[in-house]
Amino acid sequence: MQVKNEFSLIDFQNRVKHLADIYRQDVHEYANNATLDEHTALANKVEDSGNELFHELEVSATECLDNQQLSYASETIAEYCHSFIDTLLDHCELMRDIYCDDSYSPSKTAYSSMQRIIKKYYPNDFECIREKFKDLKITTYGFDTKPKVEKMRLGLSVIISITTILMVVLSLMLSDKGSIPFILGSFLLCIAFITTLYIPNPTSSQHDTFRIFLSIATAGVITAFPGFAQFTYTNQYGYTLTATGSLAIFLVVFFLNPAKLRELADKNK
Repeated sequence: MQVKNEFSLIDFQNRVKHLADIYRQDVHEYANNATLDEHTALANKVEDSGNELFHELEVSATECLDNQQLSYASETIAEYCHSFIDTLLDHCELMRDIYCDDSYSPSKTAYSSMQRIIKKYYPNDFECIREKFKDLKITTYGFDTKPKVEKMRLGLSVIISITTILMVVLSLMLSDKGSIPFILGSFLLCIAFITTLYIPNPTSSQHDTFRIFLSIATAGVITAFPGFAQFTYTNQYGYTLTATGSLAIFLVVFFLNPAKLRELADKNK
């Protein structure tokens, strides 16, 4: 399934409820009406509806684990995966009874995302759940594998960390020849620019972090230019904050979006 930015939790919940109702109905029909002639057809219905239900949970879990923009939905999807994990185990046992095959089991990597998201959000429960899987000889691939570390992000983090240390040392060595805030501010602006190339659509927490760094960087760079700035900010609760100089620039960038204000001004004209 293709990842969609317009992922809807309500749609997900409705789909899971619908598929769960179908699955329970098929199981009930098989348990109460399965004659010798209908056995195979009803068994196939149970298997298909069960696989469709668990596939929906698996795909949604995969989307949330792989797409940071869907982090807001991860906790809810983890709750659903956790609540249906026993149903998954019961389904495997039921299919073994239906086909009289104790070796019936999903593939090695099946439902690994469900296991990974449960491990992430239910660290106190996943060991117990993992043991249930092992007792039934069902794959625990998602529980056993460690989360992947993106080499590009790791490399970028290491490079930025090393460069930051070098820039701090360099700014201290050149403190008598230049402005430390300007040197560090210029460097932070470069970091902010490079970061946006790799994270064009940050999450809310990432956006707040970028905003703090950008505010500090801009205030540091502005110190190299002559002039005087004063800024007064009043929030919705009536608290007022007044600052001058570099701190005023910091507050302007942090609390306001100058580009957006310019756009609004042009529209008003």
